Amino acid sequence: MKTSLIATVGNSLLKELPINGIHIYQNNLKKVVEMIKTEKYNQINEVSTIKLSLDNDLLNEKTDLYLMLPDTKEGKLTGEILKLYFKNEFQNIHTITIDGLNEENISEYKNEGLRNLFQNTSQIVYMKQKKGEECIINASGGDLIVSSFMGTIGQLLKVPVYYSIESENILPIPKLPIAMDYSLWLKHFAIFDRIYRKGSIPAEVLQKDIDSEEIIDFLNEYGGQYRLTSVGLLIHETLLKRFNDEASLYLPKRDSQSSNTQLSFPIEELPLSFITDLQSMITLKYVTNIELIEKKEKMPSNIRFKPINIQEGIIEGFFSDGVHTWIYHIKTTANDIIKLNAACVDLQLRFSPTIETPKPGTVEFILIRHGQHNGEKENRIEGWADFDLTDYGRNQSLTLANKLRQNYNINAIYSSSLNRARQTAEIIGKELNIEATTMDDLRAIDYGLAGGLTKQEAKVRYPNSADVDFPSNKQWGRESQFEFSNRVIEAFYEIYYSHPGQTVAIVTHGRAIGAILKEVLHLPVGEDFRVEADDTSIHHFVMGPDRIIVRSLNNSEHLINLQMQVSKEKR
Repeated sequence: MKTSLIATVGNSLLKELPINGIHIYQNNLKKVVEMIKTEKYNQINEVSTIKLSLDNDLLNEKTDLYLMLPDTKEGKLTGEILKLYFKNEFQNIHTITIDGLNEENISEYKNEGLRNLFQNTSQIVYMKQKKGEECIINASGGDLIVSSFMGTIGQLLKVPVYYSIESENILPIPKLPIAMDYSLWLKHFAIFDRIYRKGSIPAEVLQKDIDSEEIIDFLNEYGGQYRLTSVGLLIHETLLKRFNDEASLYLPKRDSQSSNTQLSFPIEELPLSFITDLQSMITLKYVTNIELIEKKEKMPSNIRFKPINIQEGIIEGFFSDGVHTWIYHIKTTANDIIKLNAACVDLQLRFSPTIETPKPGTVEFILIRHGQHNGEKENRIEGWADFDLTDYGRNQSLTLANKLRQNYNINAIYSSSLNRARQTAEIIGKELNIEATTMDDLRAIDYGLAGGLTKQEAKVRYPNSADVDFPSNKQWGRESQFEFSNRVIEAFYEIYYSHPGQTVAIVTHGRAIGAILKEVLHLPVGEDFRVEADDTSIHHFVMGPDRIIVRSLNNSEHLINLQMQVSKEKR
């Protein structure tokens, strides 16, 4: 059932209104909507194309409208206008700003914007598919590159894509065969997948494992790190899903003349987890023999499986227990390089420790924002600038610690490694007799060069910044929203899987709390969703395999007496 519309949005709406100027409309959104509803302006592109989707009954139910906005002031304001205009047409309307999708910086547009457009779109599509629902895409808004790219995304994700013709008709984009080099992806799967899962990897590490320049066009180097480009990301996610659905079409077949595979070497002295892997491998239809080659002190490669003999169908495997590495050969029935590479991918997906998913349990989380710090008092941009707690911030933390001791049975404490969070966690840990574990990935978003400056200093030094309160200028060397969210969520799940049945406190930062809550509530990364997070506030929820229970957000009741005391002292 088609329930959701994903619509691209451009900057043209405001330009078509009688007075071209953002400041004219920012505080008069209702008047703008009333103006657009008049006959003179109701054919403006961003409005008419969405109306055509509704008028032509392209949706079975009008549940969600996702507005994919360019990373500009005009785009964000257009999103607010459209949200107000269509508020009675959909149950939910989401405005999603695509980080980096700004034509003023072509390099960022290509390397960040299109990449983030795909990530947001695929997130929405996969989220709806899990619920048994379907999406459609209206790619009429925005520039031609966005429309074309969304057409490709739609075909690869198997989502219908529509485009309006002169604001009068809306037509489906015809399905065309898209040339994707499946053999290239199979050959370099280990590289694609490692970068995809880690977000980026150092250039020197990648160069050790790449023996070909074939995939360099799918990678983007930035700051000594390699990431997948928008096309590389699109190829990997799409072909990985296709492989999971259609693996039997590519894997080698069973040799009808071969008997059951047996291990031809003693396994008693091998690590138990390695024995388990080997015993599982010999049950695979395409495996005919496994031979143990040698034992070494260090892991020779970050790649777990690689083809070494096409004629004989042999794959070399590596297993490490952290101290020693065992090298072994897997004889398969593969008779060409595509089938041999497909077997490597299958083995990687089955046996690589980096992609094993632990069985989840139920964990009670107490997310805590750090206490007041010196930079906060001086109105400085935070990010990775390292500020100590003020005396008041320490008192806040101690007051919070007493509340936690009296009301929660906390088993573990984790903290961002930045001083303001670490010091808050140490005060709490001392009261609860628990040593806090610090994690770099729980740090605040990195604002790059702007971190530590006062907002006034930043306005002088970077006068073209769109918003000093939420710096987003790529020239500052800041971290993108996706990079930030990915590392925070990765740390969150590491904690989640490590503490089944326990209560865990995480001391971190306001935007990190927002990123975790967006993940828990299944909202796209680009969703404009913010949670108020006062100093030492508590955000309490229980997370299990099947449901989420949110118990409180931004709870700072424990500070009331402290605030009253400070007020009396000021008098």
